[in-house]
Amino acid sequence: MALILLIFEIISNIIEAQAYVELLKETNIRVRVWFSYNGKDEYDVVSGDSSVDCASVTNAFENVIAIGINSTFSRDIHGLILYI
Repeated sequence: MALILLIFEIISNIIEAQAYVELLKETNIRVRVWFSYNGKDEYDVVSGDSSVDCASVTNAFENVIAIGINSTFSRDIHGLILYI
């Protein structure tokens, strides 16, 4: 069975996001990728980094099919989606 989707979940900061993207580029992995961030509030991930900045880092990778939010208070989900 071939790998068709790689999921990175509960990403907490922009440095972690950049490391995953660099790893994927260096290893030349050609599968679809999904990144999911751990939100702190309606605007930021838990480290305090901007969710928009984090999403921009991972969205720049050509194989990204989804950017999501998890492990976040439900009251903040709507705001995060609109902000990103």
